[in-house]
Amino acid sequence: MKTFPTYVLQRSRLAGSVALLISCVVVTWMSGAVAITAKGTAVQTLPRTQRFDQHRLTPFNLIANWIVLSVKINGRDYHMLLDSGAPNVISTSAAVSLGLDVEGRYTGWGVGKREITGGETTVSRLRIGNVVLHDQTFHVIALPYAFTHGFSPSIEGVIGYEVFRRLVVRVDFQRSTIRFLDPQSFHYHGKGVVVPFYLEEHVPVVAGTVDGLQGAFQIDTGSDGSLSVTSPFVARKDLVRRYSAHIRGFAGEGVGGRENAYFVRARVLHIGGADIPSVVTELLDDTGGVGAMQAVAGFIGTAVLKRFNLTFDYTRNTIYFEKNANYNRPSVFNRAALAPRITPEGLKVVSIFEDSPAAAAGILPGDTILAINGHTGDQLNGPFLFDILRQPVGTVVRFTILHAGVEKSVQLKLRDLL
Repeated sequence: MKTFPTYVLQRSRLAGSVALLISCVVVTWMSGAVAITAKGTAVQTLPRTQRFDQHRLTPFNLIANWIVLSVKINGRDYHMLLDSGAPNVISTSAAVSLGLDVEGRYTGWGVGKREITGGETTVSRLRIGNVVLHDQTFHVIALPYAFTHGFSPSIEGVIGYEVFRRLVVRVDFQRSTIRFLDPQSFHYHGKGVVVPFYLEEHVPVVAGTVDGLQGAFQIDTGSDGSLSVTSPFVARKDLVRRYSAHIRGFAGEGVGGRENAYFVRARVLHIGGADIPSVVTELLDDTGGVGAMQAVAGFIGTAVLKRFNLTFDYTRNTIYFEKNANYNRPSVFNRAALAPRITPEGLKVVSIFEDSPAAAAGILPGDTILAINGHTGDQLNGPFLFDILRQPVGTVVRFTILHAGVEKSVQLKLRDLL
């Protein structure tokens, strides 16, 4: 049997198409004149003539388990996600506002089975903290409504692989800072676990186990979740039966649509030399999109990754995991068991989990949420919803909902379902 480091060297040469992560991967293929190709492990480092202060820290906000950076694109301020496997992405609306020329056309797929289309543009100057990159290629797509309307300020794109492949990136979740380092002079001196990876569609993939089951797992800072297991792996290992899974519902939305999953709690997720206990796990039942990928067992998101401070060194196919103060804090599952979705028509209830506080309160899929604890309208945004549904056990939450044209008030008491 091959050791994982050998497997890393072999698989890292096989990356074939662009990967785009907006809470989940989107694999794209080409139609038209624009050539989008992967570069395998050929990593371009920052030119020596483009100097920057390696000792300066770039702050970020961890919002609903997304790493949100303030960046400047051609001198204008935007907020974007930091995603370990994505190419540069900018929303269609931001590209229009900047007057960027969008060329070509590509189609692709992501979460769910819906295809997406987009173009390509060039940004003359991208500034992230003290790092300035010139003539950067950006993919232009229409982002999900919840990204551009569910945050204040709105999220207008993604910064990812194009930065990671040029620089060593250290993410300190404990202090909410990022440090960019020159890979040509970088030497790791910390006490973290050294974890090798290979690139699958530009996304780092590591060896791991979940409750003793071996698999290859993507390291996905573009996901707000803990652990999502792909539907082929779920089927092969008979995980729905193995975990006696019964809680099922809406599991999120990316650029390609929505997905559903069973929710369970894995006892131990093992990455490198670290055992991570009590991990909320999505058993995806996707029939298309990235949730149905055969190549990996699952995706490890920020809800798990934030238990570490991470140093990404793409030039050496290595990530360094250092436990931080969050390490022993277990993942918290939605304690209302109500899955809402931000839409142009308002905050819609997508699914209600069985035997849950939301079900007991009489809230139904299709209802519109008008208020939560007196908060209304734009106050019902992504960060607020993330926090309110994870308040301590026993917290009473008051809802005003619209059902079949009738407004009513209900309340529910939060409790653990997993």
